[in-house]
Amino acid sequence: MLLLFTSGTTGASKAVRCSRGRLPGLGRMNAAKYDVQRDDVSYCCMPLFHGNALMGLWAPSLVAGATVALTPKFSASRFMDDVRRFGATYFTYVGKAISYVLATPPAETDGDSTLTHGFGTEASPEDQGGVPPDASVPPCSRPTGPARGPG
Repeated sequence: MLLLFTSGTTGASKAVRCSRGRLPGLGRMNAAKYDVQRDDVSYCCMPLFHGNALMGLWAPSLVAGATVALTPKFSASRFMDDVRRFGATYFTYVGKAISYVLATPPAETDGDSTLTHGFGTEASPEDQGGVPPDASVPPCSRPTGPARGPG
């Protein structure tokens, strides 16, 4: 059994059980759903105790045989520098984090992004539609159902 922790967005962070079979199953399903391939470099800027990082990035990358690039903590101002340094092609996000990344000032190097796809939850309506066509943030998949499910 694995304990994941909710983000605490709507209250105190809570531990949630994840069964031994759920994580590998989600890894297989999400690798296909988010098109994570062996040649991807998956950039993980979210904490690994959170479901988004584990189920949306780490497990699919492990199943696909992709490389996982970790950073010690999330930084909107270093996000694109990290992407370029790692050669990241895939990333995940949560709503507040993507709003911070999108709020960073444009840079001359923004066009040098290696990102090709991503997955995220809880982006605001403004952030969902507010990415300019020349931005370095790639198209992202969004879930159509609740972010949490049975464990």
